Amino acid sequence: MAAQTTDARQGDMGANDIDVAELSLSPLGELDSGGDFDCRDQEFTGHLRANAAYDMKVQMGLTYLARRDKQVAEFMTLAMGHLDKAGQRTLGIGAYGNIPVLAITALATDRRYERRGVGRYMVSSAILLATDMSKRAACRAVYPNADLDAVGFYKKLKFKPLTRSPDTGGRPMYFDLVAPA
Repeated sequence: MAAQTTDARQGDMGANDIDVAELSLSPLGELDSGGDFDCRDQEFTGHLRANAAYDMKVQMGLTYLARRDKQVAEFMTLAMGHLDKAGQRTLGIGAYGNIPVLAITALATDRRYERRGVGRYMVSSAILLATDMSKRAACRAVYPNADLDAVGFYKKLKFKPLTRSPDTGGRPMYFDLVAPA
């Protein structure tokens, strides 16, 4: 497992990548408003400013912020979820019940930080969190609710396509915490 996590965290460093030591990761706090966060997809900007705190209050998702200095570079929202085992041959699990997963329900980058390695850092953090969680309660995989344009990003991080597609409108993928990459 350690090799998978290292690959996902480090990936291929680019010339414009931010040193992850410059980033801090923390849950969204009561006083966080999203500030000057500006994602190309304004739906995500609106979610961070208007809905993320409420979702945390009612335990529907936990939003983490990656900050560089005091500026929000990226956010991700995590929630527990499951996939139906039936039809998920890629995971090699019997055909009944559910597969417990940590779902990345939102992942958005401020346009000033796009393509600078912050997304890899966030997804790696989710994998590490899921790995730690799986020591206390079953968590088999990390499952991003990936838009079609994010498939290449997740493939570079060793995510694989699911055999059967939940009805999300995106391309369902997973990072298996048990099987080698």
